[in-house]
Amino acid sequence: MLLRTVYTKLSTLGKGGVIIIPDIYIKLSYDTTNRKGKPMRRWRYVPIAAVYVKRWQIGVFS
Repeated sequence: MLLRTVYTKLSTLGKGGVIIIPDIYIKLSYDTTNRKGKPMRRWRYVPIAAVYVKRWQIGVFS
């Protein structure tokens, strides 16, 4: 799904450049207590940075 949404940007990027991919989240757990004071684990989605970099090949001559 992610590749499908970003593929058009990747194909037009050419030989060098950077693409920032927004709206990517990871599910992380955190420990908290409930109303009765018992420890419990909850989950939340945290945004992460996704960056694609396409670099020139240095030192390769055709």
